[in-house]
Amino acid sequence: MFSYILWCFWSAIQGDVNKKAFEASADIIAEISQCAHDFKINSCDSPTRAPALQQVCANWAKCMNRDPMKVARAKASAQSFAEIFNGFVDALSWKSITVAAAFVLGGLLVSNVAFSKLRHSASVEQPWAHPYGYQQGPPATPQTSRQFSGERGYYGQALNVVYLPASFSPPEALLKKLTEFQFTKRVFQLFCSTCGSHVLARCLDDAEAKDPKVTWDAMSGTLEQFDGFVHLQGHEFINDTLDGGISDFVTAIDGRQLDRWATRPEKSEQLALNWKDPKLAELKSNNDKVHAQCKCGGVEFWIAHPSSRSTHAASNWPDLLRPNAPDNPNNECWWLQDNNTKFLAGTCSCNTCRLASGQEIVQWAFVPTVDITLDAAGTVKFERQFGTLKQFSSSEGITRSFCGVCGASAFYWADDRPFLMDVAIGLLDAPEGARAEGLLEWRTTRLSYREDALGRAKGVVEGIESGLEAYGERRDRDEREVIEERVKEGAKVMVVR
Repeated sequence: MFSYILWCFWSAIQGDVNKKAFEASADIIAEISQCAHDFKINSCDSPTRAPALQQVCANWAKCMNRDPMKVARAKASAQSFAEIFNGFVDALSWKSITVAAAFVLGGLLVSNVAFSKLRHSASVEQPWAHPYGYQQGPPATPQTSRQFSGERGYYGQALNVVYLPASFSPPEALLKKLTEFQFTKRVFQLFCSTCGSHVLARCLDDAEAKDPKVTWDAMSGTLEQFDGFVHLQGHEFINDTLDGGISDFVTAIDGRQLDRWATRPEKSEQLALNWKDPKLAELKSNNDKVHAQCKCGGVEFWIAHPSSRSTHAASNWPDLLRPNAPDNPNNECWWLQDNNTKFLAGTCSCNTCRLASGQEIVQWAFVPTVDITLDAAGTVKFERQFGTLKQFSSSEGITRSFCGVCGASAFYWADDRPFLMDVAIGLLDAPEGARAEGLLEWRTTRLSYREDALGRAKGVVEGIESGLEAYGERRDRDEREVIEERVKEGAKVMVVR
C-alpha cells in the first residue's frame, strides 16, 4: 500500500513536470534559434573570425547545441519541487519552522561529535601498521617505549617494549600464530612459533586478582616504522645487568637524554652513566667457563675463554658483516680480540635480525664451536640441535635458532662458516655483568647494517652509534689509566687491539 502511494505521488509529480517542460520547451527553442542566428551572422564558423569573438562564439555554439527537452525538463523539475516545498512551508507557522530547524541542527551537532570521537579513537587507539596485521592506521601521537633489561641472560637480547593503548586487544587469528610463555607472575611473552620473533606481551595489573585488568605491549622491532611513531623514554631494570648493560651504549635519542631506572620507572632511583653494582669491585678475574641459558632453562651451554684452538675456525667473511665487504682470503681471526684473549662482540641492525628477534638492535658474540660445550666440565661437545632449540632458515644458507618454549634468541650460523657461531649475548650469565666484558671485547666503531635501519629508525641508529663511540672512548681511557698505574708499579703490560 505504501509503495502504491509513493508511486501515485511520483506519477503526479512526473506528469506535472512533463506538462511544464512542454510549455517551457517553446521558450528554449526560441533561445536556441537566436543563438544559432547570432553564431551565423557573426561568421563564427569562419577560419578568419576575429580573436575577440572566440569566447562569444563558443558560448553561442554551446547554447545552440542544447537539447531543448532536457533543458526544459530540468527547469520544470526544479520549479515543481520548489512549488511543493514552498507550499509545505507556507502552511507552517514560524514556531513550527523554528522547532524543526532546532531538531535538524541538533541532529547534525550530535552526529558530528560522534564521528569526531570515532575518528579520534581510530587514530589514537590503533597506532600503526604491523607486519602481523594486529594494528591499522598511523598514530596521532607517538607511543611510549622503554628498553627493558629484565632478568639478565634470559631472552638473548634486551627487550624494547612499546606500551599499547589500554583498549588494544589482538585478534584471535594473530594469537594462534604465537607461543605464549609466562615471564613473571603478571607478564606473559608471546613470540612467533616459526621464527621466534617476540611480538607482544600480555600484562596483568594484579596477578592475584580474580579478574585482573589486561594491557598489551608490543616489541618495537616488529613495527614497520619507529621514527614518529615510538617515543623511546629510557631504560628500566638496569640493576639486573650488574654493569649497566646496553644502557651505556644508548644514552640519548635525537639529543634527548634517556631515563636510567634501577628497577621500575618512577618507583626507583635513576642510575648514573657507567654505573656498576658495588659488589663487582670484589670480583676477581678468572678463566672459568661462562655459563649461558635461556629463561626456561631448556637451552643451556658454556663458553670457554679463547685459546690456541680458537684460531682453527674459519670464515670467508670479514668481521661484523657490512654490504660489499671484502672477502677474508687469509682467514684473519677477526673474532679474537685483545691479544686473542677475548671474543669479538658487536651490534647489528639488519632487517633480518630485527624481525627475527623483535628488537631494534641485536647483540652477537662471535665464538668458535670448539669453545662451546654443553656441560660445565667441557666433555659434551656442542651440537646445533640440543635441548629445546628450534631452527629457522632466515635466508639461503643462513640458520637461526631459538628456544621453542620461552622464545629466547640463541644462535646464528652460516653454511660457509660452520665452525663459527654467532651467540646471542643476552643468554650469557657472566659474573661481571650483562656485557660479559671478561669474555668479550665490544666493537664500538660500527653498527652493522645501519643502512637497513636508517629509513625507519634514524634516531635510534644515530643514538646508538654516538653512544657506542662515546662508550669506547670511556672504556679505552679507563684501560689506559689502569695500564699507566700498573706501569708505575713496575708491571710489564702489552695491549693489542
